[in-house]
Amino acid sequence: MARTVLVSLGATIATLASAYGDDSPNTLRGEALVAALLELVEQGRPDAQLFLGSLYDTGKLGVPEDDAEAVRWYRLAAEQGLAEAQVNLGVMYDNGEGVPEEDAEAARWYRLAAEQGHPKAQLNVAIQYITGEGVPADHVQAYAWLIAAAAGGDPDAESVRASLAEAMTPEQIAAARELIRELDEPVPQPWLDVVHHAKTGGNELRPYNRVSISCSAPTRAP
Repeated sequence: MARTVLVSLGATIATLASAYGDDSPNTLRGEALVAALLELVEQGRPDAQLFLGSLYDTGKLGVPEDDAEAVRWYRLAAEQGLAEAQVNLGVMYDNGEGVPEEDAEAARWYRLAAEQGHPKAQLNVAIQYITGEGVPADHVQAYAWLIAAAAGGDPDAESVRASLAEAMTPEQIAAARELIRELDEPVPQPWLDVVHHAKTGGNELRPYNRVSISCSAPTRAP
């Protein structure tokens, strides 16, 4: 399901760009952009729900920033199984944006995306196992998920894994490598190019921020 939805996400942007003309100087923004997206949302498309949630989340393209609305649309897409939306919804719970801060609920959504093979979600799951936020602290579990995230291409997972290894025994590392073999994990998917921002505070290790769609604004036809 993840691969199909990801293709559809690119199609959402392409559909809007085609409908409103890429070469037009009149950029589709704000209420008009929301209205165009709602036409796709009404079809129950999780890709459009994710995109709309991202706009409310970031306040980009003339859409007013509204955390509660972002949560609403992320949740609808997440409940349909879209991994990026699951990550973003997890971040909203992690940060207490639009919902009460709740580490366990963040962990649940991160885990759902991680089990689909999403590298950033796998990194977030690992960091929660390191910090003990939302799940019991468990370096073996953390190391296993870091292996998965690094294999999936996350650029930060390998450095975190190397740091964690310094605090682990050889027996724990061996157990983590065995655990990753036991996890029923999909082959890492070629995820869309997304923009992500680190959620850090000083030297404190924290889960990474949301993923968001990187695209140019669709434009009106002349």
